[in-house]
Amino acid sequence: MTRFYSSKNFPLIFFLALVMTSSGAFSQVYDQHPLFGPNALRTVHPSYDFADLLPANAAQLPAGFSGHIGGMAFLPNGRLAIADFPDPSFQPWRGSVWVLGGVLTGIQSQVTYHLFANNLYAPTGLTVVGGQIYVIDANTLKLLTGNDSTGTAVVTDITRSWHQGGGQPAIADLKYLNGYFYTSIGNSGGLSVDGASIAMGTAKIAANGNVQMLCTGYRNPGGAGINTQGDIFATDNQGEWLPSSKIINVVPGRYYGYGGLVSNGKTWSPPAVWIPEGMINAPAGDASTWAAGMSPATLLSIDTGVFANQFLMGDIRYGNVDRIFLEKVQNEYQGALFHFSGGFRAGIYRMAWGPDGALYLGGMGGSGYTWSWYDSRVDDDWALHRMKPNGRATFEMIAARAMAGGFELQFTQPLGINAGAVGNFRVQSWIYQPTGSYGGPQVNMTTLAVQSTQMSTDKTRLFLAIAGLQANHVVHIALDSNSVVSSLGAKPWTFETWYTLNNLSTAVATNPELPSARPGRFQAKATSNGGILIESETAGRYQIRDARGAVLEEGMLDARQSRESIHRYKAGLYFVSLHGRQAIKVICF
Repeated sequence: MTRFYSSKNFPLIFFLALVMTSSGAFSQVYDQHPLFGPNALRTVHPSYDFADLLPANAAQLPAGFSGHIGGMAFLPNGRLAIADFPDPSFQPWRGSVWVLGGVLTGIQSQVTYHLFANNLYAPTGLTVVGGQIYVIDANTLKLLTGNDSTGTAVVTDITRSWHQGGGQPAIADLKYLNGYFYTSIGNSGGLSVDGASIAMGTAKIAANGNVQMLCTGYRNPGGAGINTQGDIFATDNQGEWLPSSKIINVVPGRYYGYGGLVSNGKTWSPPAVWIPEGMINAPAGDASTWAAGMSPATLLSIDTGVFANQFLMGDIRYGNVDRIFLEKVQNEYQGALFHFSGGFRAGIYRMAWGPDGALYLGGMGGSGYTWSWYDSRVDDDWALHRMKPNGRATFEMIAARAMAGGFELQFTQPLGINAGAVGNFRVQSWIYQPTGSYGGPQVNMTTLAVQSTQMSTDKTRLFLAIAGLQANHVVHIALDSNSVVSSLGAKPWTFETWYTLNNLSTAVATNPELPSARPGRFQAKATSNGGILIESETAGRYQIRDARGAVLEEGMLDARQSRESIHRYKAGLYFVSLHGRQAIKVICF
């Protein structure tokens, strides 16, 4: 669950400072977020039509229905099951499950409400398996059976009851895969079963109620997710020993850091993606000044389309939905965060894909604490929205991929002729340092130089050669949205990405176009990781020889292709040739 903030923690002068700070030459065209700065989207993604399915006036909601959505999933009949969590700010946490009809019409007046189960205790996860509704709360995992259109559910406990001593609700989200349920468990208030404490982490729950903890070290997780490869992920919130919020790839047996750098002999494992928060004392213009997220919630897998195999991630406190690109480097997940959409009345806690292909988003707020992103409004505590694809193309980044010596940015549309100019990009990197204090410092804040760029022949990919990249850093890449435009002149929908570079990559950019190319051009140079990068305007067989003339490597190059050597080379002199012609000298360091 999301952590709480009060006005004592974030004085008004801080918010005003964030709003007034300028990012200089890289100033962008975003609407001003009331709290966090100009890079917070406040409008809906242009490729989607927006509908608000719940009234903004609380008096128009059915009696007993708050619209605080702790979980949501579609039934086979097209009706939407919702776990309603009235107000997470106050105990007792009375909750219920409602089934809504008419949601697929996208018309607020056509939505109907049926109370299916009541007297639940902080329901924060719901899923539908085999047409049956399962809900998880701060007591148990439950099966709800009965006529979800007219009846009252028969509630059957799947697990033994766990007891929570107080604090915030400690159970967050519910996912299902191949016969097992998965949920995220935090430390708030402490959980126990039959007097035995439950570790904080991801729980795998069998149909017979057996609970297996896959990992430990969570603080207050907001959500869980399963990607298209069947790998499990969770989001966790900033706090003690968590210098910023994060996305965790769940690897059984690992420890993820809440409680110290070492626990029970296990060293903490870094997240797949850090979710940067703003840094109060950051110099004006630094990437760290503006937060990327504040309280991450659920992760929803994207299965089709241009963003297939990525995640959408809701954020309660920041009020946006972000998009997460993941890749494996040295067999470990890492990747990039992009802003995706804003325009919501409440912070987004849960999401689901509808049978109509639309994205449905559930909001969550709390009047006693600043859970919502826009606390001066009275209608920011509940929401159910629909974003339906409208077929309009949007120019934006698809992915940021780690490459040898830099990053490859991929776009939805071809880039303009001058989009690849070196001066169009600003890059910064830093490390998060866990401490026992709430949050933790960003250290080694460094501005990195973009040395050169290379554009693919189809103009949709751009490789940035960046000096000084280091593993275990967060890298912020900002585009000048007035210059990095499409071939039709469209500005990018979002202008920045944050990449968690746990491991340096040895991959080579896809089909780059050589700058200032001339017929027959052939060149080779050493890379920072001991490889040799070969570029050619013509096809042919290349060879790499050592100083004695021995062939160490050979292979085929296509025309206008760039390729890094298969092997890594020790310091010394090497010769690279094409078709046996005069070789190029390359010195590896």
